[in-house]
Amino acid sequence: MLCCGRLCHGGSRWGGLAGSTVLVVGLFVSSGAMPVVAARCQTANFLVTASTRSMASRVAEAAEAHRRELAVRWLGREMPRWSAPCRILVRPDHARASGATTFSFRRGQVFDWQMTLQGPDEEVLESILPHELTHTVLACRFRRPVSRWADEGAAVLAESLVERQRQQRALLRLFEAGRWIPLRTLLSLSEYPSDRGAMLALYAEGVSLVSYLVQRMGRIRFLAFLEDAGRRDWDAAVWSHCGGVSIEELERAWMAWAVRSPQVLVSGWRGRPVGKGSAETIIRAQSPRPTVGAHVVSPGQENRLGGKWRAPDPRAMIRPHRARLVRRLPAAFSRVE
Repeated sequence: MLCCGRLCHGGSRWGGLAGSTVLVVGLFVSSGAMPVVAARCQTANFLVTASTRSMASRVAEAAEAHRRELAVRWLGREMPRWSAPCRILVRPDHARASGATTFSFRRGQVFDWQMTLQGPDEEVLESILPHELTHTVLACRFRRPVSRWADEGAAVLAESLVERQRQQRALLRLFEAGRWIPLRTLLSLSEYPSDRGAMLALYAEGVSLVSYLVQRMGRIRFLAFLEDAGRRDWDAAVWSHCGGVSIEELERAWMAWAVRSPQVLVSGWRGRPVGKGSAETIIRAQSPRPTVGAHVVSPGQENRLGGKWRAPDPRAMIRPHRARLVRRLPAAFSRVE
């Protein structure tokens, strides 16, 4: 069921699609004195508030479609309906696209979904929304926090080809400058780095590493690899799932593959490019700052009492430079099966 309505300048107007039985209304307050038109639209799993009824409806329908497709891609099946809808706020009049998501874990359950999206409409629908929904799919799979590199890497894979190409270029610049995060360190990161350069590296390396491992393992086995690492440790998980190699050997193979790979395409996501690409590399950064009044649980930490997992704004903007890859990288030791 799709239920939509709107509220204009403090007054209400009933309306909705044919067959709707519920009307929910909302209100945006602009930076000026006058409120602006706002509308809400509800589906089985989402309650969307946007500046117009049309946008609220488009985001709600796209959210349901992305949720189904991402669940099938990563889990092999659709997810059951959530006990309460995810609340999505689409903020108007923002030229720069970004997203933010929070949800709570408690005693093996995940709930209290909240999401904020902003930016050009098409970019919100084609990149920001599936990025944020990937976080929710992985949260439902593990029911605990996921390692940041894997969580963000998988989320970026759901974005447009333009964004994946940006991250690939950023990775090559990191290799060229010799400033990448060593794989052993990357795997062990349970929170976002405070340094902006390290944040860039986490995103660029994360999407490339997820792509590399998924191409060789498949998504289901990749998630089993993450689960095994949470139960044991990364050395044991890499040895068991990557053909009896060490983390350092896996790093050499992945880096050699990353240099050869022209772009990250493994997700199979076919959203239209949102533009010709800018001169900027974008981190869809999600703040490491804890939610006020909530305990933030780290990956691998037993979640007896629960806590809120925060994946909010802002994205950092980093201007790249043109450079060829001149650093000599170690050759791959073998194909990781």
